[in-house]
Amino acid sequence: MPRSPSVMAFKSTNVTRMLMIAAICFYVQSRHVNTQRVPKDKVVVGFYEESLCPYCAQFTTKVAAPLFENGLSDYIDFELIPYGNAKNTSEGLVCQHGEAECRLNRVFACAIDQAKQQEDWFPFIACVEGKFGPDIEDGVESCADAAGLDYPDLTDCATGEKGDALERAAADATDALVPRHQYVPWVTVNGIPLLDDYANLKTYICVALQENSRPDVCFESSALRGSNADKSYRSISWLKRVEMALLSAFG
Repeated sequence: MPRSPSVMAFKSTNVTRMLMIAAICFYVQSRHVNTQRVPKDKVVVGFYEESLCPYCAQFTTKVAAPLFENGLSDYIDFELIPYGNAKNTSEGLVCQHGEAECRLNRVFACAIDQAKQQEDWFPFIACVEGKFGPDIEDGVESCADAAGLDYPDLTDCATGEKGDALERAAADATDALVPRHQYVPWVTVNGIPLLDDYANLKTYICVALQENSRPDVCFESSALRGSNADKSYRSISWLKRVEMALLSAFG
């Protein structure tokens, strides 16, 4: 009995789709290998955010902060870029949540520049974001003191030429994203965007690490389970990897 055109078309579409997925997976694998060449084999996490975004504050305190508490931060280079959805206009920079956000973005950038080490500046930003609300700026000085940062130097930087330069650098880094960011928080692992799956950052970090260098925290219930981490990763986020590869290749 001859096959109907619809059946043949369906099978042809499936074959095409399988070939496409195979090609995409090869692309992801090759990209993964290339991007592992980072200092000390650390995973590079990019966090593109804006200081008065409630979802960014939640990510900072609920997803990123635990990495600095459970030791996984020792395995990552955490890059925080405070710019987000700001726009350069003929009248100057316009931040999504107003001038207060522009000011605080610059404070964050200055803290990162002043402290240098992520273990020193991240607690300050997490402290400020932990006070999220109408009076968030009032907590900057106490958070700076708690983190051991120089508050007067911080404010001088944020209101001066140094702050201007750091703001431009954050804008350039955000504008250079491929694919371009669609919203904030926008989180990448070794340059690959996690899209709306950023809450599972811990899992992606563990997967990106060399298998023999994954710390015990990677095998807790909230991350990879069992000894076969790659199999666990495929079951958790294989389709997400395909989606990320498509965006990176064609976005």
